[in-house]
Amino acid sequence: MSDRDIIAAHSFIEYAWGGGFCECGHTWNDQQWREHHALHADHVVAAIREARTVRTVGELNALPHLSVVREGGKYGSVWERHYGNAGWKYLSGTFTAPVRNAPQLPALVLYRPDEDGIR
Repeated sequence: MSDRDIIAAHSFIEYAWGGGFCECGHTWNDQQWREHHALHADHVVAAIREARTVRTVGELNALPHLSVVREGGKYGSVWERHYGNAGWKYLSGTFTAPVRNAPQLPALVLYRPDEDGIR
């Protein structure tokens, strides 16, 4: 699901009497109403971050070529997926290139050419 689809699925609907809810079903009570815009923004950002988090090798392998991820390990290295069977290429990190040949999981998708590319 693209970021645009996630945002569309999280439209805020306001109650006339105060409070409101997100189309995903998340609700805010009247006491939280004064801060609903900030709460809803945090909610949408969390939904996008979760959708862009890769937790399994299958999800990692399903990313299109030229995707870029930042691993969730100790040093948060950045990797790019290459064409064919070339696998993943280490791009940058805190220290020297790791011995492994793929990012540690979980990883955050920073770029997907099919969703984030220039059209």
